[in-house]
Amino acid sequence: MNYNYITRQKIINNFVEIVTEFCALIDQQEAIEPHQFIKQISKILAKLYAAVMELINIIPDEQEIIENFKITEGVPKVYQGIQSKLGQYNFYWEVFNPLEEDEAVVGDLRDDLRDIYRDIKEGFVAFERGHVNYAIWHWKFHFIVHWGDHLVDALRVLHRINSNHLNTD
Repeated sequence: MNYNYITRQKIINNFVEIVTEFCALIDQQEAIEPHQFIKQISKILAKLYAAVMELINIIPDEQEIIENFKITEGVPKVYQGIQSKLGQYNFYWEVFNPLEEDEAVVGDLRDDLRDIYRDIKEGFVAFERGHVNYAIWHWKFHFIVHWGDHLVDALRVLHRINSNHLNTD
């Protein structure tokens, strides 16, 4: 795919729009009924996965890497709120590498969503401060090494919850 400036901007804008939607849902989860939260987060995660796959690999400036965009404020509250939304659906079984024979372990949907939120939000903070290249690098790199696995695991579990346990409307 030829990434001319206009195409690149459309891809970035689309991703930032989905990131904004995801962060708003997590930040405002208290106002949403648990079943609606599960349905909405499922849709957003699917869009997020598709959109991050379109981001180009980029190397940020060294100075941007040195800056700290870590978020800590509000993360414990997010973690507790997600737990109340998931209830009985919080824990699930998985294997870490589906390409190797391995025993199933317990996964934690609350942890998946919190880790996705933290990695996404840190990139968003950088983006809002004008560090666009760093934000893109952060989102793409951390997707590959961390939150991508959490997203795929969460999406699989959410699919099962939506398909087998929630009233489809």
